[in-house]
Amino acid sequence: MHTDSPFGNPHGGRTRFLRWMFVRKDGGIFFTGLVLILVPSTLFAVMVLPRLWDLSPAISFVFAWVLAVTLASMVKTSLTDPGFLPRNAEPLKQDSERTPIGSSPRPQNPSVSNANPPPVTGALPTSYPFVPAQGSSTRIPQNLENRTIYVRNTPITLKFCITCQLWRTPRTSHCSTCDRCVENHDHHCPWIANCVGKRNYRYFYTFICACSILSIYIFAFSLIGLLRISRATNQGFGHAITQRPVNFALMLYSVLIGWSVVGMTCYHCWITCEGITTHEQLKQRFNSEQIRRVNALRRGDDTHGTIGPQSAYPFSRGSGISNMCWILCRHQPPR
Repeated sequence: MHTDSPFGNPHGGRTRFLRWMFVRKDGGIFFTGLVLILVPSTLFAVMVLPRLWDLSPAISFVFAWVLAVTLASMVKTSLTDPGFLPRNAEPLKQDSERTPIGSSPRPQNPSVSNANPPPVTGALPTSYPFVPAQGSSTRIPQNLENRTIYVRNTPITLKFCITCQLWRTPRTSHCSTCDRCVENHDHHCPWIANCVGKRNYRYFYTFICACSILSIYIFAFSLIGLLRISRATNQGFGHAITQRPVNFALMLYSVLIGWSVVGMTCYHCWITCEGITTHEQLKQRFNSEQIRRVNALRRGDDTHGTIGPQSAYPFSRGSGISNMCWILCRHQPPR
């Protein structure tokens, strides 16, 4: 298997993580993200939490736990293989021997004559929830023409990736930053310096949820600290800000940075419940006719009965809770 990341060797690859992090394109953004989390968290722990100890010691312990989950999930997301597919699964012929699209294929074995080309041996995996289009075969064709399969009556196009030299399975896309095909590709996140896909989406989801909670937590208890001073001195909120400027600065920081993270968390909650990915939603992968038919199903007037009790998307498992449990809690097969 071709490996250009620390994910290729499950036993010794992680020892190469730091070296690999520094050389990849967005490694600097990853460390910038760490700074954006650690600096306000340190200020909060040093300047705010000690003055809230008399209110409840649990405030400090909860903060430490949320911060630990945020950092651990961020590093785990960056460190985990997102679902890279192996390169050269169906290698093309080189240069003059490469078969043009739409032309007759040449035999890959030079000992076989052109009059008797060898049969196609590559086959699509049977573990994916799709059926071939009517009259088609599950064999991979020798040319590079796109293929159409059906997933719960929804046509899905399979394309051949010239860069990775493989047929992309359903929901697989090629990431231009990682230069790899990623299974269940959601998006490439520069803040974690990695793609988000089938194998690390749960860690990414945990990261953005924990980061949102951390932002709200810092804002709330910084505000509580100012309100306590305001009540104790009876000189107004403005006077409290002059006494505790760090609290006010953390509140502003949480609003400026935290709103985007909270919004992203709400967005991923929605697409997770719908059973789609960011890539599918932004590219409008599923056409409006399919969504119209399923919206009719939700209203109870599916006269054709062709969809069944599913959501608007073919890879949905029927309900928001089922989709959430499947995406976040399912067993990960070994590499």
